[in-house]
Amino acid sequence: MSANKDKDGNTKSDILSALAADHLNDVISSLAAMVTLAIAQNTISWWIDPAGCIIISLVICQRWFVIMKDQMEKLIGESAPADYIENIKILVMSCDVRIKDVDRIIAYYSGSKYNVEVELILSEDMTVGIAHDIALGVQDKIEDLQDVQRANIHIDFMKREYFEHKIERELAALKV
Repeated sequence: MSANKDKDGNTKSDILSALAADHLNDVISSLAAMVTLAIAQNTISWWIDPAGCIIISLVICQRWFVIMKDQMEKLIGESAPADYIENIKILVMSCDVRIKDVDRIIAYYSGSKYNVEVELILSEDMTVGIAHDIALGVQDKIEDLQDVQRANIHIDFMKREYFEHKIERELAALKV
């Protein structure tokens, strides 16, 4: 369950959003039923009540479809937007002056929050202890973000022009 804060500082979660949508659907359908029934009873237009039911059913189906689509994108691991990834890069580069560069950042949904993978470029002659402490500091800063579930930090001493993981190589081969 995501426990993010919205722009007003209120707690926001996927479960609470679904419950709120369900309650709103109940209010809309109850109001529509009352209005269409009142119109149908006070006129000779008997068809208004069933037509209102059909319309409100379609509206509710459309609203639930939007919620389902959003949740499905999260379940399949949709990538974070480019501006979000850029903000993470700015955060990472501000963590420690010894970070030379960032080779790549990948952020994708895992449930309702992001998993973030960052590859840092550090000096080749840096000790493992120092590199570890820098990576741990970066990991802590990223995991402090409310919409991040986990951060994985990789260390390298240079940028690579090829894919380092099997799945990336396989996906790149499919695009050709």
